[in-house]
Amino acid sequence: MIFDGFIGQNKITREFAAILIGLQKHPEKSVNIILRGPAGCGKTKLAEVFANNLCKQYGYQVPDRGFSMKNIESLRCHVVDEIHTAKIFEIMYPWMDVGSYVYIFCTTEFGDLPDAFTSRCLQFTFGPYSIEELGQIAVNYSKRNKMEITLDTGILVAKRAKGSPRRVEKLVQRMFFIIDRGYHPLTIRGINAAMNDIGIYNGGYTDADNTYLKFLAKVGRASLNTISRGIKLDENTIKNEIEPFLVEKGHMEITRNGRQFLGWESEEN
Repeated sequence: MIFDGFIGQNKITREFAAILIGLQKHPEKSVNIILRGPAGCGKTKLAEVFANNLCKQYGYQVPDRGFSMKNIESLRCHVVDEIHTAKIFEIMYPWMDVGSYVYIFCTTEFGDLPDAFTSRCLQFTFGPYSIEELGQIAVNYSKRNKMEITLDTGILVAKRAKGSPRRVEKLVQRMFFIIDRGYHPLTIRGINAAMNDIGIYNGGYTDADNTYLKFLAKVGRASLNTISRGIKLDENTIKNEIEPFLVEKGHMEITRNGRQFLGWESEEN
């Protein structure tokens, strides 16, 4: 398989393989693709694997870091990360409508893109990863960095990663920094101790998660702005890194009237 190095999202990668083969056979054809999913789920990585297989050299841009249409004709494939940060979409439409160009847009937003833009694209939404898939991602990352862990060890780390491949890799990296210093052995007990040392507890809860929950439990309901000021953490971090996890765990819900506390108890916390 073309995407054997990419673990998970099998439905997307199977269709991507068919699209890629079609584009390789027909260089005159074009396609626009949107990849949606939470931060750290692997959208940009998959886009880059696709682009590398298609043409080896591709354009890469992030709109809020200086998006430009200059020299666009020199490359067939373009990966545009964080497309929801673009200020003007209209300048892209003529290029999206002509043949031979391939655009892969990545976004964490699900409802803030113009219809005129999304209607020009094939849309794919990343689903959740299984613990086994995340464990294998941990194993593969350790091998790439000349470290060796078993799948059982990878799964142990994966259970604290909030379902995010990017977070899995960061936890493996941090875990080995601690273990290499001799603070803990490379055993189940040692890995758990290393995770606790860096503030990643059973189930993936962090100090920031617990601070958020304590604040919301105290007030019952609050706006995002009030919570941000109360726990001294920026709103983007709260929205993208803390709240999705706590909503999934059933601790709180997001309503029109603010963030509502539902309960603290969890067998994992």
